[in-house]
Amino acid sequence: MEVALASGGGITDVGSSVGSGMPFGYLHQGKFDTGPAPGQDRTHRFVASYVWDLPRMTGANRAIRALLGGWQWTGIFTYMTGEAMTVLLGTDKSLTA
Repeated sequence: MEVALASGGGITDVGSSVGSGMPFGYLHQGKFDTGPAPGQDRTHRFVASYVWDLPRMTGANRAIRALLGGWQWTGIFTYMTGEAMTVLLGTDKSLTA
């Protein structure tokens, strides 16, 4: 969001002429810039990473050990809450366009 001076001298959105009543150079203005960001608020977040060592094929011959032995299976699992959900329908049943 871009900020500009309103006709009354306060801060406003670009394209609006109504000021907020807060002077443009107010030193404590940052205290008003708090709160959850739309689309970015993740109240709960769980992240797990794992590494699984696959068998080393110690009983196999040298070629099989070189090709198939000593591999690892790794991954990252993430679960978050708060993600926006948009429901779409193929037709405008509510007639709201």
